[in-house]
Amino acid sequence: CLCNVFMQLSNTGTMIFHFHGMSSGGKTTHLQVGQSVSGVASDPSAGPATAILKWDATVVGLLAMFQQRTGIGICLDELGSLSSHDPLQFAYSVTGGQSRLRSNINGTCNRNQSSSAVCGLSSGEESFREMLERSKTGTKGGISVRLLDIEVTAEDAGLAGDSLEQTRRRVNGLKAASSQYYGTAMPAFIEALLNMPDVNTPDDLKRIFDSAREECLEWLISRSGLDNPPL
Repeated sequence: CLCNVFMQLSNTGTMIFHFHGMSSGGKTTHLQVGQSVSGVASDPSAGPATAILKWDATVVGLLAMFQQRTGIGICLDELGSLSSHDPLQFAYSVTGGQSRLRSNINGTCNRNQSSSAVCGLSSGEESFREMLERSKTGTKGGISVRLLDIEVTAEDAGLAGDSLEQTRRRVNGLKAASSQYYGTAMPAFIEALLNMPDVNTPDDLKRIFDSAREECLEWLISRSGLDNPPL
């Protein structure tokens, strides 16, 4: 989520990393830790006092939220709550960065000038590809580089030598800490970037992002099942 400060500088379009797997695999914990860098990160199942959103929303509503969260990031929980009959078009709309064209009484088109460039996190029991394959529209290859599926298993939460109880305590500790301490990492990160001796222009920040991006791609692609990295 910290990379959101670079999104517009790097001309990188909106992307969503979707963690999927069975219950109790740590999907929501991933979202809480990610959300904690910029805002309230309480478990969304515990009540409304959290910045983590549900997928159960209209396209217009999510587009507005993506625009508001540009530079900050967005976390979306429970993909299964998405009620759209056309999930493929829904996904293209929210990751496209711009609202759709609308005609007006003068015979010309209006478009909301606001746009979004967000790196988002998502969670759900099934992958987005599985949801698309069940829908009438099916899936297309282009969406796989906008919304990447990353499977999360219960084994991912454990460390070498950990017992199940030790893993449970550590995960619960992360969830509790994310609910109590949040919103400080991103401001501190931005301050540290601005205080770096070699950062004087936006291009300097872009080079830092490009370097870090290459380091992360190999791991992300290995978990997503894609043959080629997203451009």
